[in-house]
Order: sequence, then structure tokens, then C-alpha cells
Amino acid sequence: MISAKLACQGVAHIITDPQMPQGMLVHNVKQDNKKIHWSEQGETVVRQKQKPQFTIKPRALQVVENEPARFECAVIGNPRPKVTWYINGNQALHGHRYKLNYDGLHYLTISNCRISDA
Repeated sequence: MISAKLACQGVAHIITDPQMPQGMLVHNVKQDNKKIHWSEQGETVVRQKQKPQFTIKPRALQVVENEPARFECAVIGNPRPKVTWYINGNQALHGHRYKLNYDGLHYLTISNCRISDA
């Protein structure tokens, strides 16, 4: 069994108390001057900032009215980009008609498409 501990304080820092069973690989994270340092078994790698870039761009779809539509995209960057979907200039929020999912790809699923969604 793997357990974790979360502690919140008013100071910007990361708690790195190991929670992994002995013998399992542990990644340590240290933040210093707005750069993140990752270390694995004593090696330190500085991850440089990288502007967001689509690796899979959203594509336009043709959908029959009252049928579902599923849009997908993938984005890389450092820090990790946040994906926000918009329909006709309004942010699509997860709810009854709009489903937002992430499994390595970002998805927007619209159930029962309407002409006003175009």
C-alpha cells in the first residue's frame, strides 16, 4: 500500500517526505528561484521553461444535430499548460452537455450538438 501526506502552509515550498515503500523509485522535487529541479537517485535535472505547443491540434468536425461531438488535443510546455475549451467565445464548463476529460490527451465532448454550438 502506498500512502501520501499533504501539508499546506502559507510559504511557497514543496514537501518531499518520502512515502514510497523501501526499494521503490523515489523522485525528489526542489523549487529554487522559480526553476524546478528534479532528482532521481542523486542526478539533478533543471527543467527550463518551454512555451506551450500543440502536439495534436483540435480539428473542426462536421456533426449531425443531436449527435455527440468529441474534440481532442495534446499540449506540451513547462510549466504544464492548462487547456481551456471555448464554444462561440464562452468557456465550456464540465456539466450536463459538456464533458472535459484528460488521459494524456485533453478532450471536450459535447452531447446532443445543436446548431448554436457551431
